[in-house]
Amino acid sequence: MRNLKKLFAVVMTVAMLASLMVPALAADSFKYEAEAKKLYDLGLFQGNSATSYEPDLGTSLNRQAGLALAIRLMGKDAEVDAMTAEEISTQLAKIVDADEITEWAKPYAAYAVKNGLTNGIDANILPNVKFGAQLDLTGKEFINFVLKAMGYQVAWDDVLTKAAAVGMLSAGDAVTFGTTAVLNRDSAVGIMACALGGTTSAGVVLAQALVDAGAVSAEAMAEAGFLDPSDAPTEAPEELTFTASTDNLVQIYVEFDREVDKDSAEDEDNYSVTDSEVKNASLQDDGVTVILTLKEGRDQQDVADLTIKNVKDIDGNAINETTIEVDFLDTTIPSIVDASVAGKNTFKVILSEPVNPDEVDESAVTVKDANDSKIFVKEIKLQNNNTEALISLYSTLKEGEISLSIGSKTFEDYAQFSVIGKSFDLLVTPDEEDPVVVGYESAKRGEVVLVWNEDIVIDATLNEDGELVDAEALEDYYHTNSKNKASKVTKDGNKMTLTFEEDEWLPAGTAYVYVGKEAVKDLWDNKNAQQMIKVEVEVDSDAPEVDSLEVDKEDKITVKYTEKLKGKTAEDEDNYTLLDDKGKEVENIISTISYDNDKKVTINFYEPLSGDHTLIIEDVEDVYGNKMPETNIDFNVGDKTDPEYEDFEAIVYKPGVEGQMLKVSFGEKMATEGKYSVNDLEKYFISGAALADVDDVKIKVVDDGKAVEITIPHDELEIDPANDFLTITRVADAAGNYTPEPSSDYVGGIEIKTANVITLTAEATGAKTIKIKFSDNVVKFDQRDISVVSAVYDELKIAEFSLGLDKDKTVATLTMAKEMKYDLSDAVFVKVDGTRSENTYGVKLDQGTFDVEDKISPKVDEILFLNADSKVDAEEGYDYSAYGDADDSLIVLTYTETLRNVNAGNYAHDLVVYNKKGDKLTAAVDYTTVVNGKDLIVIIEDVEDLAKFTIEPDKDIEYIQDLKENLAESFDKERN
Repeated sequence: MRNLKKLFAVVMTVAMLASLMVPALAADSFKYEAEAKKLYDLGLFQGNSATSYEPDLGTSLNRQAGLALAIRLMGKDAEVDAMTAEEISTQLAKIVDADEITEWAKPYAAYAVKNGLTNGIDANILPNVKFGAQLDLTGKEFINFVLKAMGYQVAWDDVLTKAAAVGMLSAGDAVTFGTTAVLNRDSAVGIMACALGGTTSAGVVLAQALVDAGAVSAEAMAEAGFLDPSDAPTEAPEELTFTASTDNLVQIYVEFDREVDKDSAEDEDNYSVTDSEVKNASLQDDGVTVILTLKEGRDQQDVADLTIKNVKDIDGNAINETTIEVDFLDTTIPSIVDASVAGKNTFKVILSEPVNPDEVDESAVTVKDANDSKIFVKEIKLQNNNTEALISLYSTLKEGEISLSIGSKTFEDYAQFSVIGKSFDLLVTPDEEDPVVVGYESAKRGEVVLVWNEDIVIDATLNEDGELVDAEALEDYYHTNSKNKASKVTKDGNKMTLTFEEDEWLPAGTAYVYVGKEAVKDLWDNKNAQQMIKVEVEVDSDAPEVDSLEVDKEDKITVKYTEKLKGKTAEDEDNYTLLDDKGKEVENIISTISYDNDKKVTINFYEPLSGDHTLIIEDVEDVYGNKMPETNIDFNVGDKTDPEYEDFEAIVYKPGVEGQMLKVSFGEKMATEGKYSVNDLEKYFISGAALADVDDVKIKVVDDGKAVEITIPHDELEIDPANDFLTITRVADAAGNYTPEPSSDYVGGIEIKTANVITLTAEATGAKTIKIKFSDNVVKFDQRDISVVSAVYDELKIAEFSLGLDKDKTVATLTMAKEMKYDLSDAVFVKVDGTRSENTYGVKLDQGTFDVEDKISPKVDEILFLNADSKVDAEEGYDYSAYGDADDSLIVLTYTETLRNVNAGNYAHDLVVYNKKGDKLTAAVDYTTVVNGKDLIVIIEDVEDLAKFTIEPDKDIEYIQDLKENLAESFDKERN
């Protein structure tokens, strides 16, 4: 989109030059005569006559004629004709200049208002519409009409760019047509003909959309040349369907109607079960059955909704999101399928279904040797989704016969059925063969799953989650050469998963993965020789897509993607644009964006949203660098909050003189129809006087429904701001939430203020960022009125200047050319010394010099890892010997400004520290914190060497703050 805008600048220049050289066409010659006849024959164009072909291509168009052409192009004439007189009248009541619309055009105007095809020519009176029916139609206005008819709501400045982006017009045509001051019917036909090849918001070209809607036959559209039969959509692939069943309380068997893609079928995020979490999804050898294992078991006769989305068949066709009911019923008693001697002191037992790990009883297992001597069981470990058990003994098995008896109390399934007991006479034959890798299950750039010939044990210390993360031990796991080490290794039975960080990814294509000598052993204590495994690495060339968007709160949404992302692109505010329900960009609304390092991005907004919005996402990349194309997601934020009288504001302009007007702002979009509408004069009283009883009082909804203007003749009722007050009876917001019933707390009503000047406050929110908040919407804003100065009034250079709204009041965001001090010890001021800027009513900015408040978050500037014996370094100029005991090490975080030294011990809870094995230490127990100026000193108790230790921030910083109590910024994970 940005590149297209750059292209437009070039095209615009060329078009302007070309217009100086092109001779005028003859009056009786028109460029699009052939297209006009084709569109007429298709029923998509009509000239001067409703019964015969009279194109009259030279006629200049007004706005009502252009709107009718756009609606007819969409094949909607029948819907216009079907509108009742009552419907037309209802919609025309919203048009303030409906009396200017010619009678034949009124149904079209009503249809357009009803379906959001026009916002009129004056945004200040929305949701009312000033249509301007008899005004000349510009090329850009007609292009916008057609875009809206194609399903797009676009900001006015982006109309031409969007027309080119969706293929409605070429960039050159968009500029040529879009700069036409008065459009004639010939040019309108040219736009319409080109638009048939553009892509609608539904993702199909307009010509095909008209065919699909039954407005035009495919044959006629093809014969006219607007639809190539060879390009017509092929028969839609048969919908991927599935059935689901259960025979136990912790698994669901999903059977698709044809073979499915392994990656999408085994992605747990593609499945959801009400009140359950899917722990594992495993595609079976038949290619059509997926077994879903839940994290927790269900109750007998439970009913749950199973939803499946994004699973693809082997041809790449994705399933439509589908939900079916699943009944959980287990009538089958679990059984023991097989048992074998798996190691020197271990049996492996295969079960018919998953068993409950909380109901395993080692005492129910009896093991006897050939001499009938009992061997005691040490423990039972479950694996492979709790369908396999490893029974380990205290003693080593001797070669020869052994008996294994598994009692019924050993295992219990989730239905509380005990396993059917079974005894085995087994032969112990020591295995002296080393474990070897016999293949691999999958190979991606960041992950390889190896398959060994037998169950294995990682011969190193694992963390509490069963993961190998110790840096030294990980040196045995790498690809290509020893520099490309795995960051994590896990195993389940005979399967081993190696994970690689982005800097150590496997190359695309052929690669070699290594497991070092004696890194693993089998259950007989045989250790492996070095393994070298040739793998073919799958290359992901698919761009990420949005899986879902959820509204968490009125000022917070979560976007879930189909794959993991590059964090910097996921958190880049430039990659997200929010539009309101009119298609207009809501600027400077995004407060923070955070990525969970998996697939979810959380976006917080500065103010609550309400109603329909569109989030535009572009240039977000997956971990493989595939860039997401521009994607639009529509969503609705339901307003759950009742409006409060204390949030209402009343300002009187020109009190007691000609032009007296009272503006009431509500802080949110309000109801303009129904019993509790805000444009009902019966609701308003000034010091007890009902405005509905005052002659010639008029009320108008403004600011997109967030305010009303009440014009009151001063000779009928003179408002005295010093003594009068406003009372409003019960009103509702646009979502239907009501104000409370007026009570005794409301006797004094709402204070009526005057607005002589627009005041401001200023905050430094970053080292180069100043936000200026004004007390009103400065609709006419001139940057020259504002400057930033130092304490000695030297002007500081502003690099960028942007405007936005916060609760309908202007916010200016200034990006400074140079950084300010983080603690603002060199004071900074905003100076207003110009009178060009004003609000809708001509009120100017308050003149003067205003303090900039320090709201800058302190930031980590440097991190030092200091072993117990290296707390002093004269060359580097530091001495931290006073901190901790002799055998304590330190991590020193130096911030950009002095930290607040109050309850500094709590700062430990904002930090997460891992030892060299990857184990997470306990804050305030294993490490404590103290503050000295800009230094936050982390004392690691009883640790003399910090080699391979890691520190990172907790998810949310809650305690670390500067002297002005600004919470610190997060920082990147640092490893010693």
